[in-house]
Amino acid sequence: MCLTVKREIWITNTNTLRWKFLQKYNMFVAQIGCAAIGVLALSLFGPGWLARGAALSASIAFMTITGSSHPPAASLPLLFIDGPKFHHLQLWYALFPGAAGCAILCLIVS
Repeated sequence: MCLTVKREIWITNTNTLRWKFLQKYNMFVAQIGCAAIGVLALSLFGPGWLARGAALSASIAFMTITGSSHPPAASLPLLFIDGPKFHHLQLWYALFPGAAGCAILCLIVS
């Protein structure tokens, strides 16, 4: 009886640590990947409805394939395509605001 209780506590603690790691993994992978997809879509299709549609669908497919579901990340490609002031950043857009925003969120949560 005592062994099963200790085992359940160990499993619960292990799952809690794994859950915290996966939260950060989901956020980082989804934010950086979706931002890079937005840059790629803009360079391929130019600013317009085709780039928006392709970027959003590719972002959702990317998050599904990698298993990193973070819905706010899907807005990054649209923000990049619709915001001409971000166009000069090119792939640096994936690092800022993508990765920098994730790092700030992780610091706030910790």
